[in-house]
Amino acid sequence: MIESKAAFIKYLVGMTFCVLVLIVSCKKDKDVVEGCADSDAINYNPESTTGYTNCMYNSIGSFWYTKSTVDTMLIRDSITRLDFIIDGDSVNSVIQGGSGFNFSSDYYFNTTPSCVYASMSFSKVITAETQSFTYLIRDQNGNTVFSGTGGLGKVNCNLVKLEY
Repeated sequence: MIESKAAFIKYLVGMTFCVLVLIVSCKKDKDVVEGCADSDAINYNPESTTGYTNCMYNSIGSFWYTKSTVDTMLIRDSITRLDFIIDGDSVNSVIQGGSGFNFSSDYYFNTTPSCVYASMSFSKVITAETQSFTYLIRDQNGNTVFSGTGGLGKVNCNLVKLEY
């Protein structure tokens, strides 16, 4: 009986040692930290373990036109105001003037402007480094004047030339 008790204790010590070795040697998975590892993103998290899959960017789009476009719209067609719809949502509140963009014959560009000077601008949160958008622009009477698609990017301002 003493031998069987001693054998049992040896067995128990051996099993305990094996279990401890297994516990210590098992790799532990890193905790998942949500967010985006891209420092350009508005949800940037330097400790993110999910990489670039959940990134969101605040992108700026802007419309511009030449003197011939504004003259034709003002003089020939008496268009004095534009209302903007981007991806189905009205963005008048972020366009200069609050309730639409009011034309001036003095306000046009001969060459592509920088976003700093373009006043018909909007911002949109995008979930990829580049993303397209659709636009519909109506005059003060509700008539469609411009429509189409444009592109937005994660960092740069994105310009669309309106030609009438």
